[in-house]
Amino acid sequence: MLRQVRTEHRLAESEALLAEVIASATDAVIVTEADRTVTLFNPAAEGMFGWAAAAAVGRPLDAFLPNDTPSHRRACDQTP
Repeated sequence: MLRQVRTEHRLAESEALLAEVIASATDAVIVTEADRTVTLFNPAAEGMFGWAAAAAVGRPLDAFLPNDTPSHRRACDQTP
């Protein structure tokens, strides 16, 4: 039982550190589900796209990235 508690504590610390890194990143970080629904939108993404994270989460990624550019099509073609 003590081992499980220690493991859960380390996991919580790791998750908190990752959240801090993403929140303080100067680059926009957007995380999506497989269906391209936004699940995370960091402060740099808020500044870049002009959307609050609360408003961005749940929206399709296409709301932020134009899907009619050649580079976008190439990126989509490389997605497994």
